[in-house]
Formats: sequence, C-alpha cells, structure tokens
Amino acid sequence: MIVGAGVIGLATALAAQDRGARVTVLEAEAPGAEQSAGPGRIFRHIHDLDELVPLAVAARRGWEEAGERFARPFLDDRGALLVGGPRDRYAASLAAAGVAYELLAPDDLPPQVAPLGRGLLDPGGGTIDAEGYVEALARELADRIEFAPAREVLDEPGGPAVVTDHRRIDAGAVLISAGTATPELAAPLGLTPPIATSEHRRVAFGGTSGDGLPCVLERSATQPMTGYLTPLPAGGVALGTGAADDLPDDDAVALTAGYLTAILPGADPSPTGVVRCRSTVLAGHTEAFGLYRAGGVAAFAGGNIFKHAPALGPLLAEALLEGRADPLLTPP
Repeated sequence: MIVGAGVIGLATALAAQDRGARVTVLEAEAPGAEQSAGPGRIFRHIHDLDELVPLAVAARRGWEEAGERFARPFLDDRGALLVGGPRDRYAASLAAAGVAYELLAPDDLPPQVAPLGRGLLDPGGGTIDAEGYVEALARELADRIEFAPAREVLDEPGGPAVVTDHRRIDAGAVLISAGTATPELAAPLGLTPPIATSEHRRVAFGGTSGDGLPCVLERSATQPMTGYLTPLPAGGVALGTGAADDLPDDDAVALTAGYLTAILPGADPSPTGVVRCRSTVLAGHTEAFGLYRAGGVAAFAGGNIFKHAPALGPLLAEALLEGRADPLLTPP
C-alpha cells in the first residue's frame, strides 16, 4: 500500500508491481498534483551532497529505461549548466563518479548567459518531461489507484492498515509518500521527519525561446537571489527562485520576471503561466531525503527528488517488500 500518487509514490508502486506485488495507491487529488506538479523539471548530476551523484547516475539509466518502456523520451539531451558556485568542488565529485563534465569560460557559454561568468556543463543533464512521466506512470497503474484521502495509518499486531473516509484497507506494508501530508500521517506512529514547507512558484515565459539553452542553475552572485531556468518540453522557459516562495502570486511573478531579464537580457518577461506547489525541505537541506520506519509502516520525505524518481522507486520498493533499506535512504 502506498499513500500518495506523486512521482515517488507512483515510481515505487510500479517497481513493486514489477516485482510481483499487488499494489494499491491512495491519492486524495490527482496524480502528481502537489510537489510533482508542472510540465518540466531539471535532471542533473551536479549536487551539493556528493553521495547523490551516483544516485543520479542510476537515475539517468532509469530515465532511458522509462523512455524505452513507454516508447517516448522523458529526458532531453540539452545538458545542465551551473553558472557560478563552487564549480571545482562539483567537478571533483562528478569526476569521482565517472560523470563527464566541461569547465567553460564565459566565451564558451551560450550567448544568452555568457555575461553571467564561468560555467560547469553537465552534458548528461537536461529537461525532464515531468507531466509526461507522471501521466505514463498513472496510466500504467490506473487500475491500482484509489482516489480517496488517507485519514489514518495504523501499525497493529496483525499488520498495518490505512483508513479512508469509506473503508479500512489492510496491507502487508505501507509507504507514506504524501508530500506535505506525510508528517501528519506519520506522527501518530512516532515518525517525525523534520520537514519545513513553503509555497513555491515557477513562472513560465512563453515568449522567451529555450532553443540553444541548456538547463541553467544560476548561482552567479550577480543578483541578490539564485534560481533555476528550465527550457520547457512544449517551448518557452520556466524560472524558479526561492526568493519568491511564500509571496503573493503577483509579487512572485513580478520578482521572477525581473530576475529573468537580469540574467537573460532581452528576454520577454511576459508570464504565460505559474505553477504553484508546496515545497518541502528535510532537516534544513534542500537535497536531503530519508526513509523513516515503524513496524510495517515507512514514511519517505525530502525535497528536490523528482529527478531521482526512476532510481528511488526501486530502492523504496525493495525497502517496502523486503524490510531492508539501502543506506542511501538513511535519514540525515
């Protein structure tokens, strides 16, 4: 039993089903409606936590396998470009994991971002077709998804169970992967992942072409904020910055539009859409995640994990079905 049909819950359910398990996924709204929302995400091997680089290598293979399974690509080959930041340290962690990279001088950068300074190019990065992947997973698991909110998760001597508004569902094991609802569901079991939440905004700009642009992790220190630029699968770009979190929509859009024109001079700052989602941070680190266990119930929490879904799904399925977790899932 899996509570939450975000990308991690769906990827775990599919991996468990592939191992022969009979899976039920509970979802209160629609698949991918909360933290997994939006048309595009950045895949990258560049991470602040060195242990995530090998996970990204496994996830990269997983994206290729998903493309073959569903007969459509979910990850393009435009690359991911870090501008600014401790690029030499990142380069060392990529090299240690055998990941190709390029150190770029300003003259080597795409002309749109050349004024930002030096860069570190991750050629294996790119834009994830996030909506397409969630749709493919949900379609594959359509007869296993039950649309009902989980009201309570129980861990009883006879085994775990989940209570909805309509019924009690007994299960061999339960994984709570419900985003911002995870702490509330897990707390009665003594599981207390230290999660902080915020209202995050990603603003789309359809008049700005992503042609010739890699995904950009902007840490140039030329602006009073940092952010990420994602060329979208259907055209245009999306820009997100933590500086816009928790602001009213109009203020968040205005701030992000100003940021766009500052890092991409000449870009069209007319917004064409806003993705609103709840963002979670575990233990104060934007890349941290962990699996918390109590008997037959486990709760998974973290942030910035969409890119790892094809690798995390099998790891979580193994933990759910076999009762043992990869050390990578150890909470921070």
